[in-house]
Amino acid sequence: MRPGEQHTQSFVVRPQDCAHEWGNKGLMVLSTPALIGHMESACVSALQTALSEGTMTVGAAVQMRHLAKADVNDLFTVTVKLLEVDGRKYQFQFEAHRGNTVLGNGSHLRIQIAQPAPVGAP
Repeated sequence: MRPGEQHTQSFVVRPQDCAHEWGNKGLMVLSTPALIGHMESACVSALQTALSEGTMTVGAAVQMRHLAKADVNDLFTVTVKLLEVDGRKYQFQFEAHRGNTVLGNGSHLRIQIAQPAPVGAP
């Protein structure tokens, strides 16, 4: 992936994605933490073919505005755009949509690291 390129991924709001799971009892809409998680997932997917073997990325910073709701079973998309690569740093902007409605937008920084050995490996 090169700066300026985009990647879009679709998701469905599951009950475990809802604000109810984060202490907002009875509020069955997409939570901000779940939206951030789906955005991170889209960034990871976007970088899969760009990384050297034996490396991965980890999230380092997120700035986000959560602007609208999405209910359980709603389909939404997250589009991430790579803005800049600076050494091991990958800077993204993102926008999430449910149809024509913007659910949220913001920026995300990922850092490339060496992939750790699997848990339990000698």
